[in-house]
Amino acid sequence: MPKQVTPALFPHLAAKIDQVIFSVWKDTTLAGYQDGVDQFIAFCTCNSIHSSLYLPANEFLLCSFAAFESGSRSSGAITNDMSGIRAWHILNNVPYFGGIRLSYVIKGAHSNTPTNSKCPPRPPVTTQMLNLLHSHLDPSNHLDTACLAVSDCALWGQACLGEFLPKSQGKFSARFFPVVLNLRPTSSSGLSQIPRSLQLNLVIPWFPAISGHSFCIGGTTELLLCGVPPHIIKTLGRWSSDAFLLYWCCLKEIAPLHTELLGPRISSISSS
Repeated sequence: MPKQVTPALFPHLAAKIDQVIFSVWKDTTLAGYQDGVDQFIAFCTCNSIHSSLYLPANEFLLCSFAAFESGSRSSGAITNDMSGIRAWHILNNVPYFGGIRLSYVIKGAHSNTPTNSKCPPRPPVTTQMLNLLHSHLDPSNHLDTACLAVSDCALWGQACLGEFLPKSQGKFSARFFPVVLNLRPTSSSGLSQIPRSLQLNLVIPWFPAISGHSFCIGGTTELLLCGVPPHIIKTLGRWSSDAFLLYWCCLKEIAPLHTELLGPRISSISSS
């Protein structure tokens, strides 16, 4: 009688576990992770490290790889590569030894990020831009209606376009993208009222080139300008960290607004 339950004894259960774990990541994410693993293997090969020591990797090797990339790649790219290597360990059910020392190597790499790898801050999508869409697209046209719906939902939902739209029809998966069955009736207030606020006739200004992330940035900024507390915005935007602070724009307008909102709160605390 076996002393413990192992994948070798129950391959059908092991296969089910692998299937479920794979569903955690999008195909595009796994493809990017594979690039990180390929970079790591190429590094080991160039440094004459025996293939038996590649993976699973100890922390010294992980730190060496991160330090090797420092100065030639951004800290974000290095972090993505390390995430790919970590995913390999998870998928292969072996311990991952990236610890405190590796985290400090990555932090150090941040200060060595080459200037040419830093992208300028993305501009936010604004309500002016949405006004422009609403005034120039035809609501009776199915494609125009879809564009308006995705734009409104992405901005006010603090979402990137990649959360709503696949890169191509062949990349669509109901596991990761919304479908008709996900739609729910809305009340007569709240977000259902947003389109009514976008009927202003504006002079067409010049707008900078935007990306899919610009919707998330713009949504965070617009909600702040509407006086929504930052901690509520963090929750609504599904942020698990304070990284959303990087998306704040129009700080000169936002800071005085929220300072004024603090006044009654401070007064009530002082009088209690």
